[in-house]
Amino acid sequence: MSEFDWTLSAGAPLCELSDTLYRTGRDAIFRQITRDTTPEQFEEAVASLTRHRDELVQARRPMHYGSLIGRHRCVEQVFKEAHARLRALQIMQPAPQVPAPPPPQLITREGIVIDLEEKIQTNRAETHLGTDDTQPDNRMTR
Repeated sequence: MSEFDWTLSAGAPLCELSDTLYRTGRDAIFRQITRDTTPEQFEEAVASLTRHRDELVQARRPMHYGSLIGRHRCVEQVFKEAHARLRALQIMQPAPQVPAPPPPQLITREGIVIDLEEKIQTNRAETHLGTDDTQPDNRMTR
């Protein structure tokens, strides 16, 4: 169970459709919210909840209100409560911590020299170019 779980406030009973919206929203959305939930995930949760509400409203029978005796909370009331709760959680969500960039590495002459000393062979006698006897004279003379 998540610390962001959704429990309906006391009031009139739920109809079958609003109960479906409540249970689905609680299990699929509110119990999945954590302190690491991003603003984009909150937006997608609102969109998902809205799509589910629209599907339930379309499935509602024309005589839905007349078939129930007494007052009940229907899909729209439950949706408004869920939507308000999601927006409040999104607002209260702490800003994500951006890791500090690594400190820039300063390249110094000493560092370059040390690096080159490690990479350059000092004994030309055993290079892949040959031995001292076969090395061409690369000096430019005039």
